[in-house]
Amino acid sequence: MTAYTGLLTPVAVIRNSISAITQILAGRNITVHQRGLSAYVSYNERTGEPESVTLPYLPDDASDDLILAVQGFLDHEVGHLLFTENAAILEIAHDADWLHMENVLEDPYVEREMQRSFPGSKGTISRLHHFFLEKIVQVNYKKLMDAGSVNPLEFFGVLLPCISRAWHEFPVFEEYMSDKWEHVEPIMKKLPKDIASRVQAVKNTRDNVALARYLIDAIMRVPDEDEFDDTASGAGETSETSSPSSSGPSKRSGPSSRAKPSGPGLVDEEGDYDEEEEKDEEEHEEEVEDDHEPVSEPESTPESEPTPEPSDEAERGDDDDAEGSGPSSDPEDDESKGTSGGEEEGEDEDLEGTEEFDDEADEEFDEDLGDAETGAKVGDSGPVSDDVDESSLTGKGDPKKAKSDESEEKGEGEAESEEKGEGEGEEPGEPAWTPGEGDSLTRYSVGDIESALTDSIAEMASSAAKKSSYVIYSTDHDVIEPYRRKGMENAAAIALPKIEALTKSQVGVMQNSLQRALVSKNKSYWRSSQESGRINPSSLARLYVGDTRVFRRKVEHRSKSFDVTLLIDCSGSMHHGTGSLSRFQTAMVAAYAMGDTLHRIGVNFEILGFTTKPHTGEWGETCRKEMGTHGITFGRIDWLYMPIFKSFEERWGPKQMERIGAAFHVEDFLRENVDGESVQIAAQRLIGQRSEGKMLIVLSDGAPACHTYDRTALNRHLSKSIKSAERAGIKVIGVGIDTDSVSRYYSDYIVLNDVTKLPTELVEQIQKVLLR
Repeated sequence: MTAYTGLLTPVAVIRNSISAITQILAGRNITVHQRGLSAYVSYNERTGEPESVTLPYLPDDASDDLILAVQGFLDHEVGHLLFTENAAILEIAHDADWLHMENVLEDPYVEREMQRSFPGSKGTISRLHHFFLEKIVQVNYKKLMDAGSVNPLEFFGVLLPCISRAWHEFPVFEEYMSDKWEHVEPIMKKLPKDIASRVQAVKNTRDNVALARYLIDAIMRVPDEDEFDDTASGAGETSETSSPSSSGPSKRSGPSSRAKPSGPGLVDEEGDYDEEEEKDEEEHEEEVEDDHEPVSEPESTPESEPTPEPSDEAERGDDDDAEGSGPSSDPEDDESKGTSGGEEEGEDEDLEGTEEFDDEADEEFDEDLGDAETGAKVGDSGPVSDDVDESSLTGKGDPKKAKSDESEEKGEGEAESEEKGEGEGEEPGEPAWTPGEGDSLTRYSVGDIESALTDSIAEMASSAAKKSSYVIYSTDHDVIEPYRRKGMENAAAIALPKIEALTKSQVGVMQNSLQRALVSKNKSYWRSSQESGRINPSSLARLYVGDTRVFRRKVEHRSKSFDVTLLIDCSGSMHHGTGSLSRFQTAMVAAYAMGDTLHRIGVNFEILGFTTKPHTGEWGETCRKEMGTHGITFGRIDWLYMPIFKSFEERWGPKQMERIGAAFHVEDFLRENVDGESVQIAAQRLIGQRSEGKMLIVLSDGAPACHTYDRTALNRHLSKSIKSAERAGIKVIGVGIDTDSVSRYYSDYIVLNDVTKLPTELVEQIQKVLLR
């Protein structure tokens, strides 16, 4: 837990910088809210573009973990605002698995781009990674281990955010995954060996969309049952489409039958064969045969074959492709290589091919089917095709079957075993992992880092709010701005003569006293008769009588210069008064006199007011729902309004005087007073000024009051805000207007019943505070 020190806490820094940082980095018209206890981003349903970022309004005593989570969430979302193409995300929003996989791939891509563009974000992102591992991933990983889970998909769901960042070579995730790859090994075997390179090669969001589709196809695809049935009942057809060098039904029992794996062609989403793809595959395989000249194909090298072959054997492959001709003239060759006739003839001979399959061929065919599903084309010398189907990588067209490393290795091993002779001591290979019925990537997922942070932030913020002594819903509608109203010039023209008449005699008296107290003066003089220091020639005669005090020392006296804030209570109770002036008018006269005096002695100062604006019924209902959801109470519901009569950046002049004069007779803006937050805001503005000394003078008539569900929290927060300002080095003085209630909150205070006593009472109190 971060100790609450008031003005310089990380919480205060986040509150003041969130909106500015987001707008500067994102450079887009996106609203930033601090409200409630949740973090999320709102998107336009039609365009998919972000419209607002909402962060929880953190309590003053928020924990370090909560602060880090909010900082990380903000940096993470700024990265998405800069580098994510939301239109591409909107296109896949209908598919939960696809969207989830894309998000997990997009996150490390965005973090990588953020670090490249904004090197200062590396520290926050690194701390965020450690937080995510410790608070999210490790907790869920331990649950699986304790439960004795052996389901690779469960571990894959928990570890996927780590896996994607390990592919991007984030060191902390590479180290974390070093002893956990075994849990997801069956799934990783279905992916190509160069998957990390492909992930790192991503250039934009659409690349991640296409890559996510490919990974889902590779991991989650299970062949349809009718696909197996069609293949088993039409073995001749599947053999023909995968081996263009022969035709006619045949038993798969000879070494030459492994020249090319047989199996179903590519299947569309409805389970139908893609005839065009099969034809393209036949032509490509035929070219590969010509290039590699496999020794097991007698027709490709007839002169080296010890067994005589028919003269037309070498050209049969081309004839078959072009015409879909009848069965081979060599029965033995037919038996060894299977069929590869035209598609129509293969369909006519389905039944015959099925009858000739024996158990051994069925087992081998199942293995070959795994190869065909992944799109591998294997010759005698091993794999010869590209890794994956192009449409899966580009994201264009219907998803096709993806190739896995497991199927590559299995294809090579089977080819080698066939060279030795099929069925001779061959053990069936380990079947590839397939998801269970109803399984999905999102079923076991801990979510991407954004969703995980959202849940974690909500939980920690709710816990912090329950422990905090003062919680509010939001500052979104709080207003701090120069005071203005209709008819300012006319109102000021009426009030200013009266104000000046009341203060004219006071300014001169206060000027000399405040100048001595608040203006920095450097004084120095020489102190003689010292036993060390510099020799004072005029004191050397003392040596004649044995007095060694012939030295002198220079004494310097330096006082601090001060910046001063005058904070005026503008609540409804200030409308009352016991004399000719209301309490509010007395405070305004005092502020005018102090401002004129401070201006004359060259002290930088600011004059602020504080009150509230009425909130809407919808706002109040939202606050009540939030309180009911989290079981907390908000210290205030109203919206703060702090009019600026004179800022630090402005010179004291006619415009500033006009603001005080225009407000002098106005009562319609005098509403509630939230003293604690107002003191906190004024102190934060003051602490940023250059002078060594800081002084805050609060002119008020009593205790805080506003629409609240916890009135005692208002009182506690005022006391806490005053102490926090004092710990930050600010001298705080409370001036009670016609009341001594300020004594309950301010250790240094005066009661001002008569404005004519301002020069003596206030100046004396200021001098006491400075001397202490």
